[in-house]
Amino acid sequence: MPLPNYGLLTGRVVEHGPAASGNPHYLVAVQAGGIRYQVSLNIETTRPGRGPSPATLQFQIIDDMRSSKLKKAAALAGSLVNGNRFDLASENPGLPRLDYVRGAILSMEGFRALPGATRGAQSSNSFLTRLVEALTQAVKDKNAYVAVFGSGYTNAPGGTLTCSDPARSSMGFTGIENVHMNQGSLHQIGQHLTGHFDENGADQDGALLVVTNDALLGFFTKFTSQDNQTDANGNPVHTGVVVLDQRVRKHKVSVPANPYAYLAPTVARTSKKIAQARANVPAPAAAPPSSASLPAPSHASQGDYVFADPGTGGNDPIRPFKPDDDSAVRNSPYVANFAKYGVPEPVPAPRGGAYPVMSLEQVLGTAAIKAIRDSGQIVFHSVGDTGAPAQSKLPNEMDVANLMLQDFAAATKAERPAFFYHLGDVVYYYGEQEYYYDQFYEPYKKYPAPIFAIPGNHDGITYSAQMVSLAPFINAFCDTLPSSWQGSGGVARTTMNQPGVYFQLDAPFVSIIGLYSNCDESFGYLDQQQKLFLQDALVALKPKRTSGQISAVLIAVHHPPLSFSTKKPSSANMRDDMDAACTAAGLWPDAVFSGHAHVYQRMTRSIGTGSAARQIPYIICGAGGYNKDPRQEVDKADFKLQDTSDPQFRLHQFFPNYGYMKLILKKATGKNHDTLRMEFRSPDKTLGSPADACTLDLNNHVLL
Repeated sequence: MPLPNYGLLTGRVVEHGPAASGNPHYLVAVQAGGIRYQVSLNIETTRPGRGPSPATLQFQIIDDMRSSKLKKAAALAGSLVNGNRFDLASENPGLPRLDYVRGAILSMEGFRALPGATRGAQSSNSFLTRLVEALTQAVKDKNAYVAVFGSGYTNAPGGTLTCSDPARSSMGFTGIENVHMNQGSLHQIGQHLTGHFDENGADQDGALLVVTNDALLGFFTKFTSQDNQTDANGNPVHTGVVVLDQRVRKHKVSVPANPYAYLAPTVARTSKKIAQARANVPAPAAAPPSSASLPAPSHASQGDYVFADPGTGGNDPIRPFKPDDDSAVRNSPYVANFAKYGVPEPVPAPRGGAYPVMSLEQVLGTAAIKAIRDSGQIVFHSVGDTGAPAQSKLPNEMDVANLMLQDFAAATKAERPAFFYHLGDVVYYYGEQEYYYDQFYEPYKKYPAPIFAIPGNHDGITYSAQMVSLAPFINAFCDTLPSSWQGSGGVARTTMNQPGVYFQLDAPFVSIIGLYSNCDESFGYLDQQQKLFLQDALVALKPKRTSGQISAVLIAVHHPPLSFSTKKPSSANMRDDMDAACTAAGLWPDAVFSGHAHVYQRMTRSIGTGSAARQIPYIICGAGGYNKDPRQEVDKADFKLQDTSDPQFRLHQFFPNYGYMKLILKKATGKNHDTLRMEFRSPDKTLGSPADACTLDLNNHVLL
């Protein structure tokens, strides 16, 4: 979320000096009108950041922006005047803004890095030396002033500094911070120690400019943890995944335009309302005691996977169902920014800069994988939108979960499901930790196999600036090691240790590429890092798929790339992005699975013509139990859309009923071909068992 109180301070320097011992900032007192402001400037490298090296402070000093060869830098210098006040950019549309990446006022290649901690050694800190010299002269020169771009803060009770959103400087702004680049911060699982990624935004970078009659001296800073290239939302273009970043040029993946650019005026008009809403939105409920205070079940130690609860009691609270009522926030401008206007929440890069791939063997062990391979088939489950935020919706989720359990009573081990792949919206309405027990752990406490997941929009969306998008989901599914988590409420199932919220799962005979399509209530969106990841994963899987080392490549994404539901329509822009990656890689998926629409739809997409044509099933299975009645998701017009004559997109089945998918991939025997059977099974016995089924010939790419 962009900085809400970004603006420009102009005034006279009256004092300056280092902050308290141990603080890596330099303080500048600026008198503007009747208010004395304290400006806080970063001057040292002290704190570790992402990756193996510290988030080093980088700097760039421009001796005189008035004579800069960059026209926009000279124009900015010529436009500045000493207004003796702090102006909020949100209230002054014509106020100058800084953008390091796209503003053309400096070169991103011109930044130099400071060495490690430099406290007590000013002579070795060339940035600090020049800064002190310039400020000292500004104090002496009565005609000199400073222009400071950054965000305001005010003194809160107790003397702590906290962000605030006053409408004017006279209402309490007493200082300026974020006087550095405010975009490009990477959000990486297990690495980024602060929430700076949550402040990414365009046209909101900070700087200190010292203005005299003779020159306009510019001091600019950023950190090595901030990417030099960003997208239209200020998020990094590079991924933080070393392998992917090395292949950016090789794959020629362009920086994406903002697909929601047409909504920019609407979003801008809501900025003040969002600031007001922040003050009225209740803070998230207090977190339960830390996991350290909860005794781990005796049968689970960190590093060991536990699936089905053995039923020995453990710490399961077995408390009354806890409903989630979001009526106080669902219509707030803050929520609308993500759900209605499509502004993406930040997407965390995979853990530790490693390529996000995980094998089923890591979880089940070598013996189990050998048994699957020896059997010549793998069976697994998939469904999305399972969370039940109200007591009235819980029976539907439980009906689906219990029906899935019946598949484990199969006559042979080969027919038992190996895992469950969740298609998103695990917990409604905002993925809070306090609802994970009721909506996930308790309903699936008896499920005796691993559960992997990609996030849905409800898992990532937030309603308060105090919340971190996807944090509970990461705790539950992207843990460093499998362990007991406080969100489980004491249920024995351990956390899953996926490498990221988007990742590749390799299992016998099949690889599943899982993507996170963000928080819009209507349409899915893939950021730059995921488009690059998708293309790269397909490139790597193509020789394995062609040679028969694997029989199928599947793509899972929460928002449906193809849908015949009028209320949850196709994410056409996202589908185009996926198509571009498939075309560039020369590999199309064998099937695409999604949720979001709380129904079951089976569609067939035809790619190519004649003998080269291939059929790709696109299946929506968001029927895991969320809605009290799935028919709420369906208009009569939806049923009229059932048509098998369309040459490219054909709808074959549409059920407004609860249920899940059972997938059976069989290796060829004799002259047969490899096949993928996709069944929809529903608790509604009137639909039959299965309610719907189709089988894909994985050699000829056609439905049988």
